[in-house]
Amino acid sequence: MSEACQILIRFNANRRKRLAVKLKSMKYLDLPHDYIKNCMKNIILFCLLYLISSCTSGTIKHEVFMDTEIISVENAIKDDMSFLDSIEIIPLESKDHTLMKEFSSFQYLKEQKMYMIMDSRQYIFLFDENGDYISSSNTCRGEGPHDYLMAVDAVYNRYSNMIEIYSPVGQGIIHRYDLSFNWVENSRLPNSDNFAAMKMDLLDENIYAFEPVRNEEENLTIRLCDFSTDKTSHSKDVSLIEEGYVSTLTMMQKAFSQCDAALYYAPYYMDYHFYEYNLVQRNFKPIYELDLGDKVTKKELDEKLKDQIGSKEFFWKKCEYLLASEYLLPIIRMIDDSFVYACCIRNKKTYHLIYNRKTKKTYFLSPEAPVNMHRCYALQDNVLATILFPYELEKYVNEESRMYMSEKTLRRLEEVKDEDNPVVIKYYLMK
Repeated sequence: MSEACQILIRFNANRRKRLAVKLKSMKYLDLPHDYIKNCMKNIILFCLLYLISSCTSGTIKHEVFMDTEIISVENAIKDDMSFLDSIEIIPLESKDHTLMKEFSSFQYLKEQKMYMIMDSRQYIFLFDENGDYISSSNTCRGEGPHDYLMAVDAVYNRYSNMIEIYSPVGQGIIHRYDLSFNWVENSRLPNSDNFAAMKMDLLDENIYAFEPVRNEEENLTIRLCDFSTDKTSHSKDVSLIEEGYVSTLTMMQKAFSQCDAALYYAPYYMDYHFYEYNLVQRNFKPIYELDLGDKVTKKELDEKLKDQIGSKEFFWKKCEYLLASEYLLPIIRMIDDSFVYACCIRNKKTYHLIYNRKTKKTYFLSPEAPVNMHRCYALQDNVLATILFPYELEKYVNEESRMYMSEKTLRRLEEVKDEDNPVVIKYYLMK
């Protein structure tokens, strides 16, 4: 193992201990446990990648949002479940070789009829739509020529039918495997500036978007890498819309979604906007803005925490301030051709906003809603999907939610044990 990798591993271990101590002392510790764990993982990953990253491109200022459609909580239908068609629960196969640790990434691949999940060991698991195990990468992580040393993110390439794993080691590598995790090839990113990313998205057959580790909030870009010319590649930094940025606070959904009508972008960082991305012109167009009442801005955060600006704790302090505030914070945002979804938190409680783009109706669920929905991490057509461990089910399955379940789903529920693998919940929305 290289000296650089050893340093990163030692740094990660020490950082984890310090953050664990800090989390125990936080007054909002009774936030949903998986949210706190996700925040901790993101911060640990940020600090780890910070050592090997150096973002250098500037940000272009954009005009204010002129033609953006407003989605307002004030005008929403409150705690009404008429948008919900049915609920399906799919337990993932539980055998010794299929058991997962805490998950850090969840993707519902509707066209491929499978789920792709990364756990805390950076193993990727594939399950079919019935929850049956397909394969995993547990034998692929290592230091061999066909292994990956570190997995930050992974995507399914619908053009090549391969799983692609991004590792920031060196200048950055994409490791490609077939669906049985047999190695196919590696591609090195065309980076010469110690670039490191926290997320990877596939935009087109050979075009990838990488969400950088943000050393500076004033540098709002994503990096596009194009592998369309044989084995060579080139990259370009594309400016995001700076006016929308609030903070790095976010969760594990994918930012880009390729749909029939457009390529959409809901930023990994906290932003009240949803965008269309033009792959040819390489620009973002805001199409929706969330109106959640009083909202926080980057300017306000900077003023509140001006004594911390420039410090290593600045990003953490921002998250800490937001989570303790009275603001309704959109921590998860997703969009496709039919729906817009936002999961928000306030005062340690979870809220959901669902907007039907065809009927123009907005639904807003508070913690008092008849059905207690879990935070969703994937949106495909009219399906919102999420994942959780069996011991959490009791909180999200009540008599009201059972009314939306089929006899088959209810039978599955009776068979789930607390020590089993996670279960997938799919909320089918009325079209």
